[in-house]
Amino acid sequence: MSDDSAWTTRAAAARAAARELDDCRMTITRIVGMNYFGRDCVEGLALYESLRRAIVDSGWSTQLVHQVNELNTLAANCDAAANSIKNQDEQEGRREFQN
Repeated sequence: MSDDSAWTTRAAAARAAARELDDCRMTITRIVGMNYFGRDCVEGLALYESLRRAIVDSGWSTQLVHQVNELNTLAANCDAAANSIKNQDEQEGRREFQN
């Protein structure tokens, strides 16, 4: 595998991880968006409030958004590295051809 294709593969992996992580965040956001544990049930309300505190109030959901953004930035940087290597290889090839 050439260096540029390795970086392209890394970019694809980072994008896939970002999508999966964001899907998880969206799923958990839907779960904590409504009390499915019972409004008239003391244990259900307590469980819902604890879950909401653990996921939303603690900043966990916000951290997931940050991680998704970081993975997307990593993917863009990997793409840039792949393009840089490819361009450098092409320039070297032209120089060798001219000599």
